[in-house]
Amino acid sequence: MTNSSSLSQAKALAWLSAGLTTAGALFSILSGEWLCAGLFAGAGIAAILTVVRLGHCHSTIKAIRAVLAAAASGDLEPRLVLIGEGGEIGALTDDLNRALDLVDAFVREATATLACVRDGEFHRRIVRRGLGGTFARGAQTMNEAVAVIHDRLNSFSQMIGAFERTVGAISGVLSREVDVLDGAAKAMKSAVADTRHRSGAITHQAGQTSASVATVSSASEELTASASEIAAQTRRALDVSRSAQSQSALAGEAMTTLAASIDEIGAMVDLIASISGQTRTLALNANIEAVRAGEHGRGFGVVATEVKMLAAQTAEATEKIRTQIADIQAKSDRGLNSIEEMGRTTSEVVEIATAISASTEQQTLATQEIARTMQSVTDATVAVSSDAAAVTDVANDSGRTADNVAKMSASLAEEVGRLNGSVADFLLMAREVATGRTTQAA
Repeated sequence: MTNSSSLSQAKALAWLSAGLTTAGALFSILSGEWLCAGLFAGAGIAAILTVVRLGHCHSTIKAIRAVLAAAASGDLEPRLVLIGEGGEIGALTDDLNRALDLVDAFVREATATLACVRDGEFHRRIVRRGLGGTFARGAQTMNEAVAVIHDRLNSFSQMIGAFERTVGAISGVLSREVDVLDGAAKAMKSAVADTRHRSGAITHQAGQTSASVATVSSASEELTASASEIAAQTRRALDVSRSAQSQSALAGEAMTTLAASIDEIGAMVDLIASISGQTRTLALNANIEAVRAGEHGRGFGVVATEVKMLAAQTAEATEKIRTQIADIQAKSDRGLNSIEEMGRTTSEVVEIATAISASTEQQTLATQEIARTMQSVTDATVAVSSDAAAVTDVANDSGRTADNVAKMSASLAEEVGRLNGSVADFLLMAREVATGRTTQAA
């Protein structure tokens, strides 16, 4: 009894009352007490009717349990119909049917609305007509959630579009940069190969230049020595030329003095010739006077004749002296002219020797400068060879770097392709999420 329900206990008590009243009615009949028997019979009938009604209530409760069990299992279709109960039980079944109707309507509206949301259609809302209390609040909340989802999906779609444009732009830039990087790597490899070739050629040329510079340096040293010797010889020739110039000047002066002396001798010869002529004239006059004197003038005539002869010899000697003096003057003039010409020539020689000396000094300076330049060229050639070797090392490093850049470019291109694929898949899934049409739902 303790584990049975109140309805079962009431039914059991009703059956007990019916049994007791039946027993009392039989006892009264046997006792001849018909009034008590009638009362017991009425009470028994009432107990039996109570049992019948309790059984009907039990059936109604079982039907309510079945409907509630179906609702609990998710089946909202069953209803309590043809119960034939009034009062509280009838009101209970009516309230239960109305509650199930509300729950079913709410679930159907919510299902239809969420199905539209699932399909990416956000025009459907839960109809709130006939819903109240929690259902109305739930419908309002779900309608607001649908609106928020719609707005967020719109924002998400816009974000996806912006993301797609941004990623597309970045991907395009990356692709172009990868192409540029690949081109740069190829150009770098080509430049490195050309640099290697050129640096090798430079090293070869530097070796040849070094040998040539060594030859030129040796030649320049010999040229410097020769120029120094030429300068010394030129200075000596200049000194000799200057001495010859001085001597020619002195010879010119001596010739001038000699010409003057010859001129004086000529004057004296002229004077002697004049005296000789006068002496001859006097001897002739003396002869004439001696002839006139006769015998007395014979000695005087002899003297006059001797004087005349001496005068003739003097005149002849004077003439020879004049001829020789004239010849000496001619030769002296020619000697003076030669000395003057020699002086001019010596002056020209001095000028030429001076110019040669200056040129030789310049040549000496030039050859010394050439020697210094050749040394600088030698140093520069050594530096060029060293730099060419360094350039070759750098070119080799650059070649390895170019290879690494090419590998990185290829790897980056592959990663960009993978990124584009991942972004495309992400955008596809994002659009499916945004539109509510997923591949699984489709």
